[in-house]
Amino acid sequence: MSEAQSIEDIEVEEKEIPNFSEVVNYNPLADNVEEKEYQKVSIEGAGRLPDIEEPIFSPPTIEDIRPEMFEGGADDEDEIFGKERLNDLPKGDKKKAAKQMTEMVLEGYSSICSFAGGFANMNEGQLLQMQTEGKIDLRMAVPVSPQEAVGVVDFVQSFNTQIDEAMEVSDEFKESVKEPMTRVFEKKGLGMTDEQFLLVMFGKDIITKTATTLALKKQLSRTLELVHEQYKDAGSPSPPPPVETPPPPPPRAENSAPENRRERRKKVKKSNKAKIVAPND
Repeated sequence: MSEAQSIEDIEVEEKEIPNFSEVVNYNPLADNVEEKEYQKVSIEGAGRLPDIEEPIFSPPTIEDIRPEMFEGGADDEDEIFGKERLNDLPKGDKKKAAKQMTEMVLEGYSSICSFAGGFANMNEGQLLQMQTEGKIDLRMAVPVSPQEAVGVVDFVQSFNTQIDEAMEVSDEFKESVKEPMTRVFEKKGLGMTDEQFLLVMFGKDIITKTATTLALKKQLSRTLELVHEQYKDAGSPSPPPPVETPPPPPPRAENSAPENRRERRKKVKKSNKAKIVAPND
């Protein structure tokens, strides 16, 4: 290069950079497949073959794994309620079981009616509470007719008696429905065995006694609370006077016992001297 050559005289050769995007984004599977004649396989009768159905697989259910859990569901239910056992009983025992079932239904119906009557009754504790709150006065008279009046307590007791009589299930009603109900239970295969009858009777007795005891306990506690409130409102009475105790007896002398013994000895000696036997004539 000569010194007279300038920068402008220098020629720079530009190289073309190849575009690789077409190569990178090329997908050989995206092109259409060209089938050649020599690639086709000709099989005689291939068009006449039927289509093979694809198999369908379904997971097994619980019924398929353990069928004994779902077999005889109605029989198990009957056995739980004793129906199957009753159907196997003789005719006389089946009728007896139906009668026991009837007795239990009537007893339950009577208990429900009695409970409803007791719910409507008013006890003495409620009357005392109302009197304490100043709502009523038990000494007042309640007119029951233009010419007659009764006390509040007597009126409430009469009301409770009427409620009990209205809700009581009479023996005539029980006798009128007992036979038809027994026949219905016998036809349906329903009844109670002796074991079930005893369990129900003992359970009923325990529940009745427990409920009665709790009700009486509650009434007693409430009555005592009302009496205590009345006692506080009336004021505490003066305490009773102290009881006078008698004075203790005086102490005995220490030498009293020996002196008594000496006196007794002297008396014995004097009595011995006085006993003189007279000589015989």
